[in-house]
Amino acid sequence: MAAPPRNVKRTLPAALRVRSWISFLPLLIPLTTPLSAQSAYFHDFDDGNDTGWVHFGPYGTEAITFPNGRYRLQASTPPGAPLSVGRIFSFREEEYTDVYVAVDVLDWNNDENQAFGVLFRASTVGLSTTNGYALYWTPAISGGGNKILAIYGLVGENPLLALAATNLTLQAGRQYRMVVDARAGRLNGYVYDLKDLTEPVASISVEHTYFPAGVCGVFSFARGGGLADATFDNYSASAERPAGMLLPATVPSVPNTPQVINRTPVTGRNFHPSSQGIAFDASLAGGIIEPTGIRLFLNGQDVSAQLAITGDPAARHVVYQGLAPDRLYGARIELSAQNGRTSVNEFNFDTFAESRLTGTGNVIIEAEDFNYSGGTFLNNPPPSGTLEDNTPVNEATGYYNRTGAAYTDYFDLAAGDARDYRPQDSPGTVKRAVAYVYLNSQGSQSTAYREDTIFAAARALGLPDYHVARTEGEEWLNYTREFPEGRYQVYLRASAIADQDVTLAAVPPV
Repeated sequence: MAAPPRNVKRTLPAALRVRSWISFLPLLIPLTTPLSAQSAYFHDFDDGNDTGWVHFGPYGTEAITFPNGRYRLQASTPPGAPLSVGRIFSFREEEYTDVYVAVDVLDWNNDENQAFGVLFRASTVGLSTTNGYALYWTPAISGGGNKILAIYGLVGENPLLALAATNLTLQAGRQYRMVVDARAGRLNGYVYDLKDLTEPVASISVEHTYFPAGVCGVFSFARGGGLADATFDNYSASAERPAGMLLPATVPSVPNTPQVINRTPVTGRNFHPSSQGIAFDASLAGGIIEPTGIRLFLNGQDVSAQLAITGDPAARHVVYQGLAPDRLYGARIELSAQNGRTSVNEFNFDTFAESRLTGTGNVIIEAEDFNYSGGTFLNNPPPSGTLEDNTPVNEATGYYNRTGAAYTDYFDLAAGDARDYRPQDSPGTVKRAVAYVYLNSQGSQSTAYREDTIFAAARALGLPDYHVARTEGEEWLNYTREFPEGRYQVYLRASAIADQDVTLAAVPPV
């Protein structure tokens, strides 16, 4: 006899609600004549100066300093200032058409309503005259708390044209690399965690040609009249992408620094076969990496003695064959070169086998399959949803298009428009995940998506991934399933655009 149903209630405190915020304004700026690209430039600011850079700050409240060989830009807003914002732009006079710009972001103030980032293809930089593009990050868009990475068009210094954007949380205390890659009319923006340059944490892209050429640099901008304060390092710019790089894959490290490339598994990989182990290349052009300078840690344990290392001193190939099945792994690779430079590569993955998770004795609950009709549930539902042409699949036997009861099957503070899976219910149940929004060639907003991990049973039916999205603090969903008697290890797979607590709790039967 089956055990009695057990209810599981999920509470999501302190979450952010994601809303569409971008507005689009027409831009009528005459095109300028494209200018010839200049040679590559790199500066690590270790010399404590920025000779050759041009600065613009309108109020005399700006400051540029070089703490510990870094590049700090600060600006405050005096009362009654035009545009109501303090700001500082620092740029080089080389002008580019196609351009690759990269800079490290090492420190900033999350409590300030500011924006900082990369200025590119800019012209007439000055008070109310700056035109061009900006890739920037802000911790508080429109006062709503959403942390946003965006490409904007600047017109007369005003960020008037929102071209592409995505939600992105930069964690205080971690360091990042911002990258612009502009090729003809295609503008690409990326952000990488400095401890994993093999894959961006966010990327955005758009087609736009109003500003075909101009200067590049960095800036700090006090949105809302407060304080701008950001610290950069390792600025580089060139007409060509660095040799051997295929964006958005591995971005180059600082010159003369060893780097992990061609790594398997990728960051966040689900169902990585344990038999495939870990493999990567330790690379340093023109330098030497001794085998003793390569270390691997798994879940905090040093397993470096088990590494198989081949290749030449500048390009070591490393393999580890010691992964256990059905594990969550946090990995850390440390590289030390003969020149004294070091680097770190951190990533996570799991070695669960999908066949084991979906096999006898295990219970898998899709987040979008919460109760309906005031506590009704399906014990082993098949995958359900709609195909790309909106044809329903397993609507009669699955959870697709079911209707739940508020305060019994779910609690949701505000209904949104993202209800692809449960259209009659208030919680957001969407297919695929939003990668970013952008301005399309017709001048309207479009959305680029990315797929999450899809179970084989859903793939076989041609169904997309569905997930619960746009949750807020104190919201919950209620699940009921029959569990065979026994002891269980429980895993909750979730993600968020901000640090928060997620609770999985058993609710006693009523």
